[in-house]
Amino acid sequence: MLAILGCLFGIFVGVATAGYMFIHPLADRDKKIAEYKEQDEQLYQELQEARRENEDLKEDKKYLGKQLKKISNIANDFMTKEDKLNKIKELVDTCKTNN
Repeated sequence: MLAILGCLFGIFVGVATAGYMFIHPLADRDKKIAEYKEQDEQLYQELQEARRENEDLKEDKKYLGKQLKKISNIANDFMTKEDKLNKIKELVDTCKTNN
């Protein structure tokens, strides 16, 4: 009877060890997958933030292009130097208030 219990205990220990040998690599793999998913989510958030910043910069570039075009039109217009400077100061003030 004792021999049978010893044999069964040995089989149980062997099965448990074999199960651990198969389950442990799977648990490690699952842990790595979770870490990669977390990194992926973080990178996605950073990408979205960079895209928003890029859109803001595009809008700023368009706005500044329009302002420069207005300034060049004023410079090419037939006004006195004082009138041109006043117009440019007015545009600069408008630009400052918008930003």
